[in-house]
Amino acid sequence: MDARASARQGVLRVGLVSGEYPPDVGGVGDHTCRLAGELTARGHMVQVVTTAVHSRPGAGGAGGPGGLPQPEVWRAISRWDWRILATLPRLARRGAWDVLHIQYQTGAYALHPAINLLPGWLARVHPGGGAGDGRRTGPPAVVTTFHDLRVPYLFPKAGALRQLAVRHLARASQGAIAAAAEDVRRLAEWTRPLPRPPAIAHVPLGNSLDTPPPPDFDPGAWRARLGIPAGASLAGHFGFINRSKAVDALVGAVAQLAGEGRDLHLLMIGDPAGASDPTNAVYLAEVRRQIGALGLAGRVHWTGFGPPATVAGWLRCLDVAVLPFRDGASLRRTSILAAWSQGLPVVTTAPADAGIGPAARVVPLADAATLAAAMRTLLDDPVRRRALGLAGARYATRFSWPEVTAQTEALYRRVLADRGGHG
Repeated sequence: MDARASARQGVLRVGLVSGEYPPDVGGVGDHTCRLAGELTARGHMVQVVTTAVHSRPGAGGAGGPGGLPQPEVWRAISRWDWRILATLPRLARRGAWDVLHIQYQTGAYALHPAINLLPGWLARVHPGGGAGDGRRTGPPAVVTTFHDLRVPYLFPKAGALRQLAVRHLARASQGAIAAAAEDVRRLAEWTRPLPRPPAIAHVPLGNSLDTPPPPDFDPGAWRARLGIPAGASLAGHFGFINRSKAVDALVGAVAQLAGEGRDLHLLMIGDPAGASDPTNAVYLAEVRRQIGALGLAGRVHWTGFGPPATVAGWLRCLDVAVLPFRDGASLRRTSILAAWSQGLPVVTTAPADAGIGPAARVVPLADAATLAAAMRTLLDDPVRRRALGLAGARYATRFSWPEVTAQTEALYRRVLADRGGHG
């Protein structure tokens, strides 16, 4: 559907709320930025509300991603604490939003529970009625995308109250989007007893790296730039270094294979820590100490942050992408989608989302020995590597942004129709 067709159905006024947004580095921010651009291109009026001061001054660009139109960005939140319960309703009135769409991942909101209470609070404090120009002045419908179901910090020994905070957010929203298919069932269980449960949909995250490398890309020259020998095998990891990703097991696997006499190097692609989760820096320091203790400093290389085309180039330098997760691979992990989109064979861990299996080499455990065995098999079999890479590239087409945006818009209209709003 193009913007003209969307407009004929009725232009929507959408407020996207995200604790992170480019030029800050993070998957939630990247998703929000792309969704905002795609919705704007479809003819909708979009404002993004995000953190007031970002961590990469001067790093932003003038245009939206992939040449998309850029929405309004309101950097209005100094801290994601109780004050947002006054600020966000005020901004909702200012924007006359039909839909307030929360991009929820508790780490993006500094683990504070205020965002969890926003939907219920908004309904209490937002005045009803209608404006003379036809714009909405009553409370917007609240749609929440659950990038995961991790719980916020409340206070020491909060226990089950932390889970209740996430359940409350789901139950108080009018629409709930699960980024991973395995979360749909839990959202349904939480909300089924309600007189009017929210509309629930599984909308996968879009492919964040649907871009080619720069025109002058030369994998041999790029490898040489980092001191990687021309004949060496190159495994790689993309994304933040945090405990859920078992990067220590990957480093251990590289040490094991190097100990067998293989000329194997490891490329760590992207910003390793990000801006939202301070625990990433602690784990990153542990991984760096492990690399030193194992004598791998000359075999492990770091690209640092880079724009999408550069990240795509570094990925295409790899022989195999190794993306282990302690909680199992899932389609909420956009690093897997990125590797697939660049035609890479992927090694990952037993998935919570069974749909991953056909397009990746899935291993049962995120430990060094198991990862080493899978890497050894693929590095010794270029035909199998190529077949797996082609399968992943085909699978990545399911996560195109036009499809993701259309599904998101359809949920907006469903929620508004249920409320009697324009849809």
